[in-house]
Amino acid sequence: MNHRFNGMEQAKSKLADIVQHCIYEIATGKWPPLLKLPSVREAEKLWGVNRLTVLHAYRELEKIGLVTSKDRSGYYVAESNDQEVIDKGLSKIYQQVKDLVTSQTDFDLSYALRYFNAMAISDSKANPTYA
Repeated sequence: MNHRFNGMEQAKSKLADIVQHCIYEIATGKWPPLLKLPSVREAEKLWGVNRLTVLHAYRELEKIGLVTSKDRSGYYVAESNDQEVIDKGLSKIYQQVKDLVTSQTDFDLSYALRYFNAMAISDSKANPTYA
């Protein structure tokens, strides 16, 4: 039973990671309006997850208004990504990080965020594809 729970938690974590990655790419302009997202098959390979996880992530993005789907064509960055929608997505990520930091560590949230910022800058230099 414990293994199943851990598997479900890992799947939820992967799903959240994909959603957060996509929100970041859209919010920073790396994925401009009308850009086609990786196909489900491409995304499976890119992110190392199964197709259902990719579909759930894309549908979550669609629910918050960042992505639109076109029948038999795929998923696209929404044409009008107003700042309010982007801010809502980023606020959701912030709340998840805040909850995780405060529930799992004794770190001050501002310290953790400064650390994450430094890590993000380092990651972007090492792997500009995902920055």
